[in-house]
Amino acid sequence: MDRRKFLALLSSAMALTAVGCRRPEQKIVSQPYAVEYIKQGQANFYSSVYQQKNSAYGIVIKTREGRPIKIDGNDIYPVNRTSSNAKMQAELYALYDPKRFRKPKINFNSANLDEAIEASISAIKEAIGNGLNIVFFYEKHCSPTFKILIDYVSLHISNFKFICLSTFGQLSKKAYCNRFLLDWDACFVPQISKANFILSIADDFLVSDSFSLFYANEFSKLRDFSSGKIAKLVTVESSLSLTGANSDKRIVMNPWQYESFVARILYNILATLESYTELNCILPLLQQYTSVDEILEKKIAEGLVTNGDRACVIVDENLSLKIQLYATLINYICGNIGEGKIFDPRYAEPFNNSENTIDLLNILDGSKTGYIILADCCPLDSAIVEIREFYKKFDRGKTISLSYYDTDFNKSSGIQIPTTHFLECWGDAISFNECYSIQQPVISPLNPDSISTYDFLFRISKRIKGNDFSQFNSYYDFLKNNWEKKIGQDKWEDLLKTGIFTNMQGSTTQINLNLQNLFEILRKDEIRSEQNKYILHIRPSYKIMNHKDAHNPFLQELPHTLTTHSWDNVFLISPLTAEKLNVIDNDIIRITNNNISFEAPILIQEGICDDLISFEYTFSNERIFDLLSFNADNNLYKNNFFAEVEVSRTGDKTNIAKRLNSNKNKSRLNLSKVILASKLFDQVQNLERQKNSESQEGEKKVNNYEYYGYYWGMAIDTSKCIGCGACIVACQIENNIPIVGKEEAIRHRLMHWIRIERYASTSEQNSVFVPIMCQHCEQAPCEPVCPVNATTHSPEGINEMTYNRCIGSRFCMVNCPYQVRSFNYKDYHSNEKEPLECLHNPDVTIRMRGIAEKCTLCIQRIIQGKYKARDEGKLSLVDGEIKTACQVVCPTGAIVFGDLNNPISRVKKMKQLQNSYTLLEELNTKPSVFYLSKIMNEF
Repeated sequence: MDRRKFLALLSSAMALTAVGCRRPEQKIVSQPYAVEYIKQGQANFYSSVYQQKNSAYGIVIKTREGRPIKIDGNDIYPVNRTSSNAKMQAELYALYDPKRFRKPKINFNSANLDEAIEASISAIKEAIGNGLNIVFFYEKHCSPTFKILIDYVSLHISNFKFICLSTFGQLSKKAYCNRFLLDWDACFVPQISKANFILSIADDFLVSDSFSLFYANEFSKLRDFSSGKIAKLVTVESSLSLTGANSDKRIVMNPWQYESFVARILYNILATLESYTELNCILPLLQQYTSVDEILEKKIAEGLVTNGDRACVIVDENLSLKIQLYATLINYICGNIGEGKIFDPRYAEPFNNSENTIDLLNILDGSKTGYIILADCCPLDSAIVEIREFYKKFDRGKTISLSYYDTDFNKSSGIQIPTTHFLECWGDAISFNECYSIQQPVISPLNPDSISTYDFLFRISKRIKGNDFSQFNSYYDFLKNNWEKKIGQDKWEDLLKTGIFTNMQGSTTQINLNLQNLFEILRKDEIRSEQNKYILHIRPSYKIMNHKDAHNPFLQELPHTLTTHSWDNVFLISPLTAEKLNVIDNDIIRITNNNISFEAPILIQEGICDDLISFEYTFSNERIFDLLSFNADNNLYKNNFFAEVEVSRTGDKTNIAKRLNSNKNKSRLNLSKVILASKLFDQVQNLERQKNSESQEGEKKVNNYEYYGYYWGMAIDTSKCIGCGACIVACQIENNIPIVGKEEAIRHRLMHWIRIERYASTSEQNSVFVPIMCQHCEQAPCEPVCPVNATTHSPEGINEMTYNRCIGSRFCMVNCPYQVRSFNYKDYHSNEKEPLECLHNPDVTIRMRGIAEKCTLCIQRIIQGKYKARDEGKLSLVDGEIKTACQVVCPTGAIVFGDLNNPISRVKKMKQLQNSYTLLEELNTKPSVFYLSKIMNEF
């Protein structure tokens, strides 16, 4: 190749790279700088919003050279502040995933986007002309403009029928309950930080709920012990959940006993109170229930009555309507429903009411349906028989599928259209507390033949009802016009910059108790279990919540906090059940119901109800719903997602990817690291540890070296850590940690820099979650054994890695007592296909094969913080100005990073608390990372 040709090819490559990361055509507004003032190599930040079903979270997107590289929470957004979850962090992989569905298809033949949309419009017009319905399936959302568009189309194009799909919570039982009992058709979002006593009935609200980030943030306020009083959390469940593991008291119960248990608690409350005589008429009904545990029932009832409006009962949305009614009655009696209370009607789930359920199912008639439109969802993910059977029997050739990945339901559709990522399209969202946000694209669609669900519905509506949309060229114009009417044209750019608008006031709703329909519902027969049958419990996964998540390796490879397994779908059973079935870990079992079988490997997990098989649904195994008898018309009165099944051994085994030594801490709780709250507050008045001068001198010196400048350290409060795993994925994104894949995970070669250890008592009543990363020891065992001086101690207390020195001897890994180092057995990044390289953080080195790596305390952020302080003329960094990636995302604020030489820093004050400790203190490694003992409440 001559010089001229080489330069030509180089110029072409640079031009194509620039085009690939272009910005959107419409004007977007960044936070600190206008686009024209961005310097090369300088990060820019854009405010946007992330929709997790019908919950909205404010986010800030970090970009470099026009490409998003990090997502964090928006500090001014009151719902989640800077926190985020693993799902939100992993969205960047989905953006750059080379396996995205790329090319539209018409009758399985490739086409471009315009051709696919024209074919869709022609098919829809023909069906409407023949008097047939167009059934539009879409997922739960919280976009007010999209809701306006849906309502308009429903009103003016009567053939369009919209059904909101939700795998869990399709029947909106909470909304039904509130409509029957309170004359209010909506679902509360409880403000649990106002509670002193919480009873949760099988509700994993800390991680599996769409509002889990908000609940986790609220829960952390209940674990703030500086106030001198903490709330009690009591959980009743049959499967082990993270909410149950974080409870002060966990009660394991057969799911068929939930109704009796709640009913007896209500009975004990009414029997002791005289102010609710209008409810005395239901006492005979409640008295008929058999007591599950009389002592516990009375104790919980006493706790609820004593705490009054500071007590609440939270129930899983899939439990029977009777349980929902009993819980709502208890909450009403406690006085926690009303403005300013725990259950405030001003804080309601957006667009979640009872109209989404049974009434709409009447339109599912295949003979009256011309076309089905699937907006990035699949009816087979619904557990309701009517929806599943309607889709199974319908002609797939008359289906228009909008899909992000080329899934099985997409491949069989007559018209297939790729969808955009939420970072590539315009949208908006409303949160439960009336915070409005704009979803602005930070990058043009990487796939030019893709379209958002919003734009697709808008273009169809414009073609069918053209005069009504003639002033708008796109959904963006429709969205902007809608917002400029609300806030004024001059505030549009301010809204884009801040990402939040809160001037709108929610309407006040008067809550009144309506007993008219109560007795008819309460007379329904109690659901009883058959004899000698096992119970299958299908529950939501806290990692994977839709089909897009199921294709994300960051989420698939994230170890489950309770079991440490990854990549696989497993059945969880108790040790006694395993003994009855004569099975062990990795054995494959078969469950059968309705003449339908489903097979999966098992893991033995303590803390699960005997004779129960727990299964987390991960959107890659929808066939398991065929085992449920789940009809919409009669399942309001049943506990959904429970089924009585037959179980048998297959004789086969498989390998499950689990973290190495994952059973090491099973049934072993270090009680010396757990403090009962009553002892703490009664006996300890001053939590600051009294350090003598000798120990203070010893803290600052390692081998006669003094930390004159900064001395970086980290504090982790185990009372607040809920084990959600967001820190693991955030660290992985920030530090370019590779994905190794299932086969390497089975060989225990995960590359994560953080792992979460769970220490549990034998009965699984108490759990402590301990995030473990490099401890940055002052007397680090890894440093003296390195033959090439690749790992050294910095003047600021950081155990540093010099990657280009490392020769892969792994002496440091062997000598590390905390087992926090990872080794690149392969060049994992070399397997990445374009455009995954755009995901990499340019401030962090890409490691190659044969390199040992570990936590660096985000050294790149420390350096950037110093440069920024220097440019602003500061003499030193302000406490809290530098935050590690794991600290930023933590929804409970369990992680604190700072300067241990600063006497007023948070991390220094936390180190002086009496309940602070370091791991393996007996080894005298003097870690710079320390922990606060978990403080639990007595029950």
